[in-house]
Amino acid sequence: MHNIHIAYFNEKNIYSDVVYGDITNLASVFYVQKIKPTAEAYYYDVIRHIALISDLEVRDEKAMLLNANIKFNIYVELSNVMIAFGTLKYNEEWDCDCDMEALMAQRAIE
Repeated sequence: MHNIHIAYFNEKNIYSDVVYGDITNLASVFYVQKIKPTAEAYYYDVIRHIALISDLEVRDEKAMLLNANIKFNIYVELSNVMIAFGTLKYNEEWDCDCDMEALMAQRAIE
């Protein structure tokens, strides 16, 4: 029975690695191809407009608002990666409820 647990845990861990890799690769490819070019152009356009604001208080407020928005979106995306990682549970060989001492004693007897 313990051998079945080990085989199942290892197979499940391999599956979890593949799924997590696919999720993170999909996110990075989507970022590089779709989001990055648009976000960079948008960021420079907004920064240029913020820099043109003559009132220092308004300029600082808009710059702070932009930075807060960027940080929030980075937080959301990293949270998505953590959710993907958290949904895939990894199991170690000792996670099963088998009595390892009894199994080792049985092995010694055999």
